[in-house]
Amino acid sequence: MSWNDYISHYLLSEGKCYAGALGNSSDYKLFAAQGATSEEEGWAATFSEDFVTEVLVDEVTERTERVTINEATALREAMETGTTSQGLFIGGNKYRIVKYETDFDCAGQEVVCLFGALGKKGVCVINTGTMLVMGMYDEELGQTGGNCKSACAAFAEFLLQNM
Repeated sequence: MSWNDYISHYLLSEGKCYAGALGNSSDYKLFAAQGATSEEEGWAATFSEDFVTEVLVDEVTERTERVTINEATALREAMETGTTSQGLFIGGNKYRIVKYETDFDCAGQEVVCLFGALGKKGVCVINTGTMLVMGMYDEELGQTGGNCKSACAAFAEFLLQNM
C-alpha cells in the first residue's frame, strides 16, 4: 500500500475527514496527502508553498506586519509550544489553535495532539515522535472534531505499532 492508500483507509474511508496528510517529525514537512476525491485535493487542503501575508502583531493598536509564512515552521512551533508567533497556517489558511495536549494517550504512549479551527472547518495533528498525522474535517460535510481525532488516533496507533 502507498502512503496515500493508508491516508484513505484510516482518515477518509468512513467520512471522518475530507483530507489528510503525513509528515516527518524531524522537519515537519509533509510527504503524502490525500483528499476524498484526489491527491491534489489533499495537497490543496494541507499544504501551501511559502507566501507573504499580513499578520496582526498588536491587538491593542491593530498593527499588522507583512511576513513570509512557512507552514512547516509554523506547525513545528505549534506542536512544540502550543502557540505560534505568526499563526498556524495549513493549506494557506490561518487556523486558531483551540486545543493542545502533550500527554495524549496513543497505543500506551504519550504523544502531542493539536486542534486548530477555522470557522466550521478544523484540523487535528498528532505527532508520534517520528511522523505527523494530519486530518482535516468540515462540519458542513457532517464531520466532527471528535470523529476526526479518533481517525487520526487510530492511524497514529497503527504507525506507532508498525513503523
